[in-house]
Amino acid sequence: MFKSIVLFVLASAMAAPNPRPEPQPLNRPVNDEMMTKRENTAENVRATYFEVGLGACGWWNSNDDHIIALNSAQFDNGEHCGKWLGIRNPETENIQYGYVADECPSCGWGELDLSPSLFGALSNDNYDEGVFNMNWWWTG
Repeated sequence: MFKSIVLFVLASAMAAPNPRPEPQPLNRPVNDEMMTKRENTAENVRATYFEVGLGACGWWNSNDDHIIALNSAQFDNGEHCGKWLGIRNPETENIQYGYVADECPSCGWGELDLSPSLFGALSNDNYDEGVFNMNWWWTG
């Protein structure tokens, strides 16, 4: 009986999804000058969007969440899971924030695949081309 209870508890713990990260607000404004001075940024790189679900970080995600799939070159075996990025679309001047919850194997270095809600917020809901150039930076 004890063995059954222990096995049940262990199985339940292993099946429980990892909690998603809580938003970490940026306590300062972000502008072009800060973006060019900051390390770990990417400028004029491609953003695309995808239908989210169970991400490489182990969380179930929704298309309504601001989810980022980081390119494989920078994903680093999940080292950046839960970390927040700021993203700017220079064409629309929109700035949004999202967190890494997945990996994008088809993305080149610096490129990101975004959830539909994050892509739409940056592109003024223009999904026609499915791609735009962006700048991004780590927020923490």
